[in-house]
Amino acid sequence: MIRPPAKPWFTLGLCGLLALGLAAARNLARPRYVPPSRVEDAVLRIAINLTPNTLDWNLSSDFSPPNYTVARATMRGLYTWNASQELVLDVARSCDVNDPGRPRTYTFHLRDDVFWSDGAPLRAEDFVLGWRRALDGKESKYFSDIVGVRDYLALPPGPGREGALARVGFRALDPRTFQVSLAAPRTYFPGYLAGVYAFYPAPSHRLQGLTEERIRAYYRRTAGGDPLALGPYRIREWNRLDESIDLELNPHYPALSGRVPRVLLFPSDLATMLYDQGRVDFNFLDDGPSTFRHPADRRQAALWSTFWMGLSTRLLPLDVRRAIAMALDRKALGEHVLPRFRAASQLLPEGFPGRLREGDPRLGALPPLDRAEARRLVARAGWTGRELTLAYHENGTFLPEAALAEGVRVQLAQVGLRVRLVGTRSMAEEMLTPDRRARHELHFRRTGADFPHPQEFLLPFTYGGDPAQDNGSYTGFEAGGAGPAYRRFEREAQATAEVGPAAMADHAWEAQRILLAEEVALVPLFYPDRYFRTRPWLRELTIDPFNFIDFTRLTCSLPVKP
Repeated sequence: MIRPPAKPWFTLGLCGLLALGLAAARNLARPRYVPPSRVEDAVLRIAINLTPNTLDWNLSSDFSPPNYTVARATMRGLYTWNASQELVLDVARSCDVNDPGRPRTYTFHLRDDVFWSDGAPLRAEDFVLGWRRALDGKESKYFSDIVGVRDYLALPPGPGREGALARVGFRALDPRTFQVSLAAPRTYFPGYLAGVYAFYPAPSHRLQGLTEERIRAYYRRTAGGDPLALGPYRIREWNRLDESIDLELNPHYPALSGRVPRVLLFPSDLATMLYDQGRVDFNFLDDGPSTFRHPADRRQAALWSTFWMGLSTRLLPLDVRRAIAMALDRKALGEHVLPRFRAASQLLPEGFPGRLREGDPRLGALPPLDRAEARRLVARAGWTGRELTLAYHENGTFLPEAALAEGVRVQLAQVGLRVRLVGTRSMAEEMLTPDRRARHELHFRRTGADFPHPQEFLLPFTYGGDPAQDNGSYTGFEAGGAGPAYRRFEREAQATAEVGPAAMADHAWEAQRILLAEEVALVPLFYPDRYFRTRPWLRELTIDPFNFIDFTRLTCSLPVKP
């Protein structure tokens, strides 16, 4: 007998009951989170995608971003950032410069209350040893502004480098005085000292006189308090098998009431599930929908970062590039995509050194939102109805790039341009053909700062016209070094590194004006935030502007053992 089809309402009712039953089962199976009862028992557990691949900060590694969270928790440098993200001295009590406007020589006077985790005082020789090792490490390029370093790096490894090493421009004048001499004024240099961990010191009282092989072995060993630390935490254990890092309080770091005594970091792609199960205390919200699903315990931190769309100067005529910039409504692009969407008005992010204040009349030079004019420019160029391709990251990013790409597609259709979206796992492989020709007219990119200076956002476009050195921005402008606009841009970008703060903003703006208004090589879209969840008993656990978990002011609200 043929049965009649089930009535739709009956089928929907069964599905609804089943869904409610599954949800209830999940809630019953989910363990109730129980916070620690007192400070002494607290362990902050964090699941992250990648844990450090080295503890040897001076030599670093081929892929350094995973190292920064632990490096900043366990070490200190000559400069740091305060709670207001201002650059301030850290382990130095004062610094003398030869010329405040164009400094080339920095003389640091170290504080007498900074100690390694074994109780030994910090000495100037610790910086000499650490920096000399860094010249042979993966981050040596950051030292190239120092007198003699370029000559040293130009020599092949071997005995011939010994004489060049003696001539590099950093030295210990006495146990508490460290001096650095630059080949030319570089106003971003203090930012390097705060933001690049290769500039951290090394414990010379433990390592001086050891062979390089034994020093490397020291950094691979995590026993008996090694490797030594200067920051609020020291390494308790680095488990190579499960790749976890266990941190404990540094007994010789200044005491702060309520500090969390232990931090455990381990790799996992299931951080959200682990947080919901009460097994971790911190969770990045790395996809668009999740940022809306957890409003009660959701936190956010503003990054010094800009998400922008590159426009190929090789494939798109100037009129079309200008039309694209005039067609995009940034605020509408971000609506319902993220809880907070800080639309970009310029390349440098909010609060960043060298950025123009909102309302500055110079911002009027940028292409305005004007779709009627955009349609006219597209028609004049004969591009109405033409198809462009927009490349975006389809995974591996904490931003909803697919949704943003769809928004761009819809908006550009209103001015006569069709856009085909191309999701990619590797922008480096997707953007250029084997003979380094551009594949796509448009692409998404995020630039994040490693140190607070306009050079961070201008540097990708200052490679002198060598197509092999386009540094991954793929607009074509950076590989067109013969053009007069490029030469003017390069001069302005370089000038930001040679002048004081007031003049720096003028040069940074002129470089941006060439990029955004004259050549229209890119369109800044918005300034990203990082979203995360954390337990109520934790205090001052946040993400710093450079997109790293920050433990420096971490405390908790738990009672202390009587």
